[in-house]
Amino acid sequence: MPSILKIYFYLKSEKVNRKDESPVYARLWHEQNSITIATGQYISKERWDFTDKLRTALRIGKEKELRKSLDNFELEIKNIFYGSFFRGHDFSLTKLKNEFIGKKNKERNHCSIDSANQY
Repeated sequence: MPSILKIYFYLKSEKVNRKDESPVYARLWHEQNSITIATGQYISKERWDFTDKLRTALRIGKEKELRKSLDNFELEIKNIFYGSFFRGHDFSLTKLKNEFIGKKNKERNHCSIDSANQY
């Protein structure tokens, strides 16, 4: 049976953008190791605290979308994590992060190539 991967989302409140929002990060824990990945999502510290880190009832559409985005982020990370065990690959958090970021970069590059071909 594969070991457990824990994912915690947290706000990096010392960084603030023009909209007074802070970035949401994910910290992944596996055995004694941890690694941090930026989610690319932002929210105000007040709303983050008020919604108990987006765990309580969300009434604002943007917060609902953010929660869905974080759920999808977590699902994709877990799919990579459990997939590596089923394929029998050696696992490390760094490899997981690189595979996750690689997927994201390929999607972005693919979209930009497609949009460039339209013109």
